[in-house]
Amino acid sequence: MSLAPRRSRLAAILSIWATVLVFAAVCANASGKEAVPPGYAAVVSGISGDAGLISMRSFGKRVPQVRAERRVTGMTEKSPAGQEALRQLLEEVELDAEATRLGIHLEPRRVAKEFQKIKLHDFSSPSSFRRYLRSVHLSEAEARHRVEVQLLSKRIEERVLKGVAQSRRGVVLAHWADWYARKWRSRTVCRSSIATERCSNGPPPLELGGSSSFGGGPVPR
Repeated sequence: MSLAPRRSRLAAILSIWATVLVFAAVCANASGKEAVPPGYAAVVSGISGDAGLISMRSFGKRVPQVRAERRVTGMTEKSPAGQEALRQLLEEVELDAEATRLGIHLEPRRVAKEFQKIKLHDFSSPSSFRRYLRSVHLSEAEARHRVEVQLLSKRIEERVLKGVAQSRRGVVLAHWADWYARKWRSRTVCRSSIATERCSNGPPPLELGGSSSFGGGPVPR
């Protein structure tokens, strides 16, 4: 695990107010108008409070972080920084909501312990850690949050695979990830100028184009 955001196996195979906003946005988009309210990059329905609202401010802050991380770590991603920024923000919202649904909670000391472990393992000194944060435009609180997101992803994967035979884990995880991606895509509306395949109003995702090999069978967990 590291501070650089990365896809877990789960992701790789992959408030009433928020609900009202999404419904209104879909209708507006059908008539050629902007898909989300002013000031927002995306709206995810089915999440209480404002947790499903991603502001343009958050999106605008994440884009230069993505660019800086690619430069510092030497990553050669082909997708535009804006698409990656939106993917990260949506993934954080989805994982938090999914963890809540499954009753998964992380103790602050567990997150703090993992965060400290990364600092000691991946960086030669506290000063090198601080230099890294500055180079990728991250605060320590933001870095800690990324560790929390990675831990949530790991815990969700463990819950999905609990009691599953080793020989079937790949199949079960792929099935669950397909269901997960479809569910959250159907609940997400994004600003038209930045909409991706993760958005219901974005381009159709190739990986979700065909019917499931499970024939619509029960969703794991």
